[in-house]
Amino acid sequence: MEVNCCIDVALKTLQLARLAHPECIKEYSYVHLMTQILVRLGDLAQIQSIFHVALGEDAYSVGNVVTNNIGSRLYISGNFCC
Repeated sequence: MEVNCCIDVALKTLQLARLAHPECIKEYSYVHLMTQILVRLGDLAQIQSIFHVALGEDAYSVGNVVTNNIGSRLYISGNFCC
């Protein structure tokens, strides 16, 4: 990503790597790099999807922090709190 400064190529490379090795979604380095790329692209929906798959369903049923254009809100058991 930093070598050629072409984020689209880096994203496609990581997507192809995931197709070839689906278990990579559980690796910290993969999720970290993919998140960095998606942040640069501003693709918040795909970032949420990556974390949803990487952390599994259990992480979302207990609670998490959701960031939107307004700021951060706490999500607990299906309800948003201030």
